[in-house]
Amino acid sequence: MLTVQLIIFTLCALAHVTMQAYVMPPADLNLHIYALPVGQGDATVIQCPSTYGGRLTIVDMGSTSRAEYMSNTDILNFFGTSISKIDYVYLTHGDRDHYNILPLLNIQVSAVKGVYIGCNISDYKTENFIKVYDWLISVNAAGKLTRFPSRGCTSTCNSLVPICGGGNINMRVMGANLDQYDFSTSCANG
Repeated sequence: MLTVQLIIFTLCALAHVTMQAYVMPPADLNLHIYALPVGQGDATVIQCPSTYGGRLTIVDMGSTSRAEYMSNTDILNFFGTSISKIDYVYLTHGDRDHYNILPLLNIQVSAVKGVYIGCNISDYKTENFIKVYDWLISVNAAGKLTRFPSRGCTSTCNSLVPICGGGNINMRVMGANLDQYDFSTSCANG
C-alpha cells in the first residue's frame, strides 16, 4: 500500500530563525512531498518510493524573497546527489517566483524525461533568467517539452501525467481558469 507523507518546513515569522541544513533522506517505500521554504514563490519536490528508484519530480522552483529562507547552498545540500534523479519538471506559469531557482540545479536535458509548462516558452524569457528560456528551448528541441492548458480545463485535464519515472504513480495538472478568475497576467513575464 502506498502511503503519502507530506513534510512542510515552517519558519517563525516573528523571530529570525537560522535554518539548519536539511538533506533529503534516501528514498524508502513511501512517496514523499517536500514543500521547500523559499519565501515568496514555490518549490515542491516529489520523491518517489525506492521501488521506483527514488526518482524525483519538481513542481516549480522559484522565489523572489529567499534571503531569510533557503540559500543556494541549502538547496544544493537538500538535493545532494539526488539532482541526477530528476525525471520531470512542471512549471505552472511564467512568473519568475516559480522558476528562477531552476538554473541552480543544472538539470541535464539528456537526463530529464519530460518538462511540462503552463505557458508559452517565450513567457519564461526574462533578461535575468535567460538560462531557463535557453534550457526550455533545448528541452523542446529534444522532444521532451509539453505545454499543459493554462486557461482552464480542456480534454487534457483528464489526462494523468507521470511523476515516478513513467510508472503507475501519476498526477493531474490543470492551469488556472483565466477567464473565470481573471488571472490575465499569470502567463506574462513577471
